[in-house]
Amino acid sequence: MVMGNNGVMMGTRIVVSAEWVEMMQRLVREGVLSLPAISAAVRIQASQMMMAHGELPRGVREALGDGPEVRGMRVTDSAGAGMAEPPRHHVLPKEFREWFEKRGFTGDMDIDQFCVKLEQAHHQAIHGGGDWKLGRTWPGEWNRMVMKALYDAETRAGRMLTRNAILRIVANNMKRYRSPMNFVPWRGP
Repeated sequence: MVMGNNGVMMGTRIVVSAEWVEMMQRLVREGVLSLPAISAAVRIQASQMMMAHGELPRGVREALGDGPEVRGMRVTDSAGAGMAEPPRHHVLPKEFREWFEKRGFTGDMDIDQFCVKLEQAHHQAIHGGGDWKLGRTWPGEWNRMVMKALYDAETRAGRMLTRNAILRIVANNMKRYRSPMNFVPWRGP
């Protein structure tokens, strides 16, 4: 944790895998990137970083260069890096639970049964369009897009959609967003 210039405590984490280090070393050997450029980028991130557990392996330290930020990095496990389990994404947006319940999504067919595991970056991208500042205002954001598709379909039908009709529309959009089709139940608070 570090104190930001506006008096707010901030913290970030950076996770460096052995595969990433190997890829960076290869890019340096091929002349695509310079070692100082990679080190500078990592140091910028590392200056606001806190990690736990053991020392970085010697090869990783050598690839990143020397400096207090690199010496401050530690190897951590997936839980320590905030990656214990991929996020579970509700394909039927939670904010509209009541709307879905009126259309039959209750009991064994509750919207909490229609989640998919996504990588953190994929989950953030479908909710922010790749720009966290846009957040839920981006027209292609999952919740806005899927609800617009459902509202439009219901308007065209002139009646409430059935569960099956809703699931067909959602499945088509999941394909467009390259989301997996294997549902898992929600296990959140």
